[in-house]
Amino acid sequence: MGMTQISISDTFDGGNIEVGAIEGDRVRLRIKPDVFTELEQKSHAQSFCFRSTVSQLSPAETKEITYVIDNASETSYPTAWKSSTVFFSKNLEDTDSWRRKLDTEYVDGKLMWTHNHSQNGSVFFSYFPPYSYNRHLDLIARCSDHAVVTSLGQTLEGREMDCVKVGTGDRTCWIIHRQHPGESMAEFFAEGLWHVF
Repeated sequence: MGMTQISISDTFDGGNIEVGAIEGDRVRLRIKPDVFTELEQKSHAQSFCFRSTVSQLSPAETKEITYVIDNASETSYPTAWKSSTVFFSKNLEDTDSWRRKLDTEYVDGKLMWTHNHSQNGSVFFSYFPPYSYNRHLDLIARCSDHAVVTSLGQTLEGREMDCVKVGTGDRTCWIIHRQHPGESMAEFFAEGLWHVF
């Protein structure tokens, strides 16, 4: 077989990463910041999710690749990395398939872990398992069968900001999730909460 090739992609819903360099079996990455917020006068950066495809492996061959996020110390909450473990899965949409990389380390401001890739070695790595926009749309459709769903406006990407109204009474309670682009995992809570109603 030829030389091992590594390809990194974040062009999917919830994807977020930037390749710094691929140096042999070491992939250097950077978390891209979210859109600048006027209220806080900053661009948050914390969440990442990307696909790594390792090619040119023979059927019995495995290749250990080290992943390094160089700007982990520059994120919004760098102290979160100290006890964090990166998630990985071969299936982006299967929430039960995600596992943790127990060798995750935060050293000298960098987040690092390794993975043994095999043939057909396409793997997703993420800060938290993502909640896709398609799954969001399905949840909103289910909610609309039993609740009032309205739009509060649109995001910068032109997606609806949905409001699901349930119940009656004198008191109002707002439950907000998916507030920042990298918080898609908060929607798992919303889906669980919907089952209560």
